[in-house]
Amino acid sequence: MTAHYFVEPTDTLFLRGNSEFGEAGQHGQSVVPPAPAVFAGAFRSAMLAHQDGALAAFVRTGRTGDAKLDQVLGVLDPATGQVSKPGSFAVSSTCMAQLHGRELSRFYIPPADLVRLADGPVDAPPTLRTTLRTIVPRALSPLECNSSALPLTASLRAPAPAKPVTGWYLREQGWRQHLAGSRPDARSHVVAASALHALDPRLGIGLDAGAGATAKGLIYTTEGHSFVSELDALGNTSSSGFLVGLDGIEGQLPDSGQLRLGGEGRSARFTRVPAPTPDAAPAVESRSRLRLLLLTPGLFAKGWVPDGIELKNGVYWLDLGTAKARLACAALRRSEVVSGWDLFRRCPKPAQRCVPAGSVYWFDQVEGDMAEFARWAACRLSDAALGPERRAEGFNRAVVSAWADAHGG
Repeated sequence: MTAHYFVEPTDTLFLRGNSEFGEAGQHGQSVVPPAPAVFAGAFRSAMLAHQDGALAAFVRTGRTGDAKLDQVLGVLDPATGQVSKPGSFAVSSTCMAQLHGRELSRFYIPPADLVRLADGPVDAPPTLRTTLRTIVPRALSPLECNSSALPLTASLRAPAPAKPVTGWYLREQGWRQHLAGSRPDARSHVVAASALHALDPRLGIGLDAGAGATAKGLIYTTEGHSFVSELDALGNTSSSGFLVGLDGIEGQLPDSGQLRLGGEGRSARFTRVPAPTPDAAPAVESRSRLRLLLLTPGLFAKGWVPDGIELKNGVYWLDLGTAKARLACAALRRSEVVSGWDLFRRCPKPAQRCVPAGSVYWFDQVEGDMAEFARWAACRLSDAALGPERRAEGFNRAVVSAWADAHGG
């Protein structure tokens, strides 16, 4: 059973990425929303702190000393620090959210095949100056070429040249429309990122640990993010934050409490909320093609190619035994790097390159049982290749949906 928690930051958060940072004059960027591993570490730490002596015992021996908590968090080999007995805990979902009174709203990272363009009239109201356009696969003409190994190319067709607009999320209704293959509306299905969180940069001065004083000339800036909290005329509080789904906690986490979240362990509070309305399985109208959307970053053994897809005679095939399909096209954002902190070994986790959330893969020439593809995505794309640690951290979550046509661009 999945337990859902609304995480409300109560201080400026520093959710840094994995880019190098620390020299004089450098600028540390934040990533919002963060990788699901950030929430996995925060909630694991909260469970350890909730049991007297569990944190100290885990850091010392790789186990908590409590049999039920060990079943949830797993047990480490003290000699190697590797997982010797995986736990039941796992992050199943993460997204931006807003809690208004008792009403919870979810917001999603825009998928890579949906672009917001500033192509409306300049004299129009701000809400009418942008439109959403769909990126769709197409075959290149003989006069066009690229370096892709796939037969189709993700292409954007718009009535006129326009610049893409960044800094926005897709509302829940728009997300469901996009999964069904329809184009969301920019006026009603889009929310500006500034309505949920705002940039809060900070100036820092480096310290000389040996001298216990400031380091000469080492001044830097870091990006923080403050999250919107407002009070309406009726006295209802509207707070933005994150909705996190957790599997396998087995009663080891209270319904509410405090978290140390992101860099510097800034404060946030978590509150258990009723399970949101599940996303209905999108109807895949055509039995010959489908689309895969990454809900969280993907860690794949072959880089950008999801596990289970093999290159055969120059063609990428997904063969599930009772069903197969050809990988025809992909729309991928620039790769990211994830790492983390190993609490037991007190050192950084290995840095791994990942495919960002929101990336899209299109499949055609589908044969066999369509339900097999949904099961493949639900099983986290052969997540055995992730290892128990990364699997529990929420990577490789995906959904199969309809192949969207070029409905109006």
